[in-house]
Amino acid sequence: MKGVFAVIILVVAALGFIIYSYLYAGCGSTDVEYAKSRVIEHLEREGLPTEYLMFDEVGTTECKVSFNYNSSDQNIHFVVIDGGKVTWWDFNAPDQ
Repeated sequence: MKGVFAVIILVVAALGFIIYSYLYAGCGSTDVEYAKSRVIEHLEREGLPTEYLMFDEVGTTECKVSFNYNSSDQNIHFVVIDGGKVTWWDFNAPDQ
């Protein structure tokens, strides 16, 4: 009887964890201004002017913030993932 009770408790605990993860787990929200500051830091490190950086509303979700950088000779898409990690795709780079 103790074994059956222990198995029932484990199953209920596992189901509770799955339901909790489904309802409350997520990536959280990424602050747009913080994400923009992270991209600006990257642009400054690369020696690129920041005035061509534009917010990409279509590519932005709860988990990531997107920006487009379009100058006369640069076309870069930036994505800042929850937590502040900056990723980018340089459309003009020969290896991409």
